[in-house]
Amino acid sequence: MTVWGRDWHTYMVKARFMEKPSEGILWPEMESEVIAAYRGSVLTNWEAHIYRLPNPILLKTAFPDIQTIKRGEKHCRVYPPFQLNGTAEAGAIFQGVHIPEGDNTVSSYQPVPSSAVKGVVVEPRSDEGELYCQGIRLDIEADFPEDVVLKEIVDQITQYTHQWWLRSAQAPFRGPFQLGGSINKNYRLLSELKYRGAGDVESTWYGARQTQQLMGIERPLTSSLWLLCLHNVQSRIPADNGLLAFADALGHYMAREDERCILDLAICFEILANKRQMIAGEKAESKNKNLLKKTDLVDGRIANIIAKLIIDRDHVSHGRPPYILGSSDEISIETYLDAMRVVVNKYLSLVQPGEWPKLAAMRLESTRRR
Repeated sequence: MTVWGRDWHTYMVKARFMEKPSEGILWPEMESEVIAAYRGSVLTNWEAHIYRLPNPILLKTAFPDIQTIKRGEKHCRVYPPFQLNGTAEAGAIFQGVHIPEGDNTVSSYQPVPSSAVKGVVVEPRSDEGELYCQGIRLDIEADFPEDVVLKEIVDQITQYTHQWWLRSAQAPFRGPFQLGGSINKNYRLLSELKYRGAGDVESTWYGARQTQQLMGIERPLTSSLWLLCLHNVQSRIPADNGLLAFADALGHYMAREDERCILDLAICFEILANKRQMIAGEKAESKNKNLLKKTDLVDGRIANIIAKLIIDRDHVSHGRPPYILGSSDEISIETYLDAMRVVVNKYLSLVQPGEWPKLAAMRLESTRRR
């Protein structure tokens, strides 16, 4: 019987230091007051948890704000994101590794030489002073729901900054290609030929790093946005699921998953347009074609593009390839993305003072009746 579950299984390793008087290993003498003060300084039922996020958060500059979030009677202190040593991580993964080689079958394994550049770190272009931070610290009181709250923090940052990669299953700044080398005509990996008179000899190995560039719609996380994100998490104001669907669509586009991108774009339109209906006191519309006729988020050319998006969404959701995308020179996946960006901007521009918490928390009801 299959048992479904998605909780993390955490394995923790802690060093243990042993005093061995018989071997001359003795800890220093200390006053009893010092020992008592140390033991009394321990904050019981709390731990500091340091996270390496799957993808980095882009910060405008470093900022010092530490905030406390409360869930029930439990507390969590959230520190601002910080940088990690990506270069060391990238290089260590190939230490002591042997690469398979051969003609029709693998006949041997070649060790990666110590002289090879094993790690390269590349960051997308951004303004001077901006930081890519993949570390975050949470001080956790026992039984605090840290996984849930960390996800909420990431969703809030995604919503306000359009940093689409934060929710992406792909690591867009760390592609799979990491190491390369020259080979001979028998497909064996080559070592450098160093001989007198050769002068400088270039390594036959090179480290590589694949990265995707920013689109231009993203904005870095600032201190004020950071405080706003944590305020929303503490106040239980969720990230707008329509805006998150747009971020998910961007992530699928960058991962070359166009069919999933189409689905998320259509979901984004359905959510945002229906929220506009509902905030105006009208009923949500279950059919996207009817919703397109009613919504105030589109008109003219954009409405025509969204109509085509809806057609392709219907095909993809039934296991068929897109009907229009790929068969029309006038429509590309980028056309759909541009149109939905207009929809998103119009949605945000129409938000009235005091409406945001209600809009963000709004969820569409089921159209089925029992």
